[in-house]
Amino acid sequence: MAPAGPGAFSLAFSLAFSLAFSLAFSLAFSLAFSLAFSLAFSLAFSLAFSLAFSLAFSLAFSLAFSLAFSLASSLLAFSLLAFGLLASSLLAFGLLASSLLAFSLLDFSLPASARSRASASTPHIKDEDNALPAATPPPPASPSPLTLRHEAPLRHHHLVKAQLSQLAAETRSLREGQTQVRRQLHRLEKTVRAAALRPARLERVADDAQDVSAAAATASPEVLQRLAALENSTRSLSQSVWNATHQVAGLAAMRGSTLELLESLEALETKLDASVPPLQREISRLEFSLAQVRAVGRENKEDQENQRASLKAMASSLSTLQERAASDHALLTVLEQQVANATDALQEAVDAGRRHATRQGHPPAAHPVRRQGDSDVAEVDQVADDASVPRLVDELSLVQAEYEDIVHKLPKDCSGVRGDSGEYLVAADGAGAPVMVPCDMRTGRGGWTVIQRRADGSQDFNRKWEEYGKGFGELAGEFWLGNDALHRLTADGCMELRVELGDIYGQRWLAEYDQVVVGPRDDGFRLSVSGYRGNASDALDYQTGMEFSAPDRDRDTSHTHCAQNYEGGWWFSHCQHANLNGRYNLGLTWFQADRNEWIAVATSEIKVRRSAGCVSRPVVRPATTSTTSTTTTESSSGGSTTAEDRDLGVGSASPSAVTSDASS
Repeated sequence: MAPAGPGAFSLAFSLAFSLAFSLAFSLAFSLAFSLAFSLAFSLAFSLAFSLAFSLAFSLAFSLAFSLAFSLASSLLAFSLLAFGLLASSLLAFGLLASSLLAFSLLDFSLPASARSRASASTPHIKDEDNALPAATPPPPASPSPLTLRHEAPLRHHHLVKAQLSQLAAETRSLREGQTQVRRQLHRLEKTVRAAALRPARLERVADDAQDVSAAAATASPEVLQRLAALENSTRSLSQSVWNATHQVAGLAAMRGSTLELLESLEALETKLDASVPPLQREISRLEFSLAQVRAVGRENKEDQENQRASLKAMASSLSTLQERAASDHALLTVLEQQVANATDALQEAVDAGRRHATRQGHPPAAHPVRRQGDSDVAEVDQVADDASVPRLVDELSLVQAEYEDIVHKLPKDCSGVRGDSGEYLVAADGAGAPVMVPCDMRTGRGGWTVIQRRADGSQDFNRKWEEYGKGFGELAGEFWLGNDALHRLTADGCMELRVELGDIYGQRWLAEYDQVVVGPRDDGFRLSVSGYRGNASDALDYQTGMEFSAPDRDRDTSHTHCAQNYEGGWWFSHCQHANLNGRYNLGLTWFQADRNEWIAVATSEIKVRRSAGCVSRPVVRPATTSTTSTTTTESSSGGSTTAEDRDLGVGSASPSAVTSDASS
């Protein structure tokens, strides 16, 4: 029995050491491996997949998916932890069983005295949880070598029991940890069930995670295979997500540009909404102003029609009176001629009677001569006593005086008009036929006489020289007042000129001259301007001193026929310095010298106005010839008498005088 002692000791020591080492190593390795692998795999996979998936679909969905996958991975980690704890507990139970078996073998190998001492020393050991000695054994009186040799296994037995107690405590703690793990698993299952309401892909991932956790509880190689498959699918998903990320980036850029466009449209809409009410108010104001202008225009048109009707009636009456005066004047001339002839015949008869009486040596018979003279004088008296000739002459004189008074009361130009803008009758030089002109009473201090207007090309300006002299067009639209009227308006040298232009871009231009003079017809209506100012260049400086050219009369200095080429009359020098009367669709031009280019004129208006404080020069009018003819008759005595004198009774012989002469 002696050799059994060291063998039992070595067996117990080896079993205890192997039990402690295996338990410690298995616990440490299982805990470290399960925690490290689960945490590393869950963090790496969840972070990579959640980042890629969030870029592909959206932040909310990626967070949900990452949460679900993190829960699943945590579930897997807890499952692995539970699996490790279960394995360690099984291993611990196996080691405990092997220790108990070894202990029983050791107990059987001990001698009876040792077993009795061991049983006496520990009489009531019921279980490993509450193993308390009944009484303290008395110390040995005299230990012998055999006793010492048998006490060593007893000390190892106490160590084994202490380790078993520690293992039991650790087993209880493991069971408590397993209970907590189960609770956490239960909570995770609830969370996973709540997350199962997410899209089907999340459900599949959660199911896969549950399958993985369930499979991990049974077999670790299958779990590793599933993990490898998941890694492969993760790589493929990462590639797909990377491709989708680029597509999503393009879509995001497109979405950003679309949002910018939408913001721009919203800003434009806001601006339009803000500008609509002022525009509506402006339109309402313009409509009201237009209605007022139309009403004033209708009134002015009615006034103009009335004035034109009155003028036509006056002109008709004047023409009738002029015709009657002409006929009366012709009749008076005939009567005067007849009286003169009768007087001459009477004088010749008297002279012949005197000569005959002288030759016969006795006075001539008075009765025949008296009868002849009486008949002639009676004829003359009959004509002279006609009351129609003086009456007609007086009536003609009254009409002429009334007409001259009306013309004298008319303003010479628009500066003498008192009223609003419109058409007025003026006597340009205080004499001659009146002219209807449009007056601008709003520009500056008013008083402008408009002589030309171009606006829409409705009037044909390709006219002859005589038509430009008389004028043409509609005063309310496009027109040319006439070169004759321009000469009458500007002949005294007191008119200033204003040229208003509007180009095709809506910009306004202005050229003003302190003095403008248009010559008479026999001088070709020569133009003279001076004293320029304005923002349009002095284009008329090239044309001052030029005669007026028309398509049928070339008076320019160019080798070409400017008026014919540009289909309009003007004071051309070398054609294109200024041309406001050309064909409208060919373009009206005004040369801008400072920019060396032409203004593309769309509208034009030329006006003249009397300068303030200008003293008019007297207008030289041609002398009028008398309508009464003067006839000189040589008498035998060398005297002379006129028809006018005869009308007044001077130089005409009365019947008594003839009788006395004959008797003498």
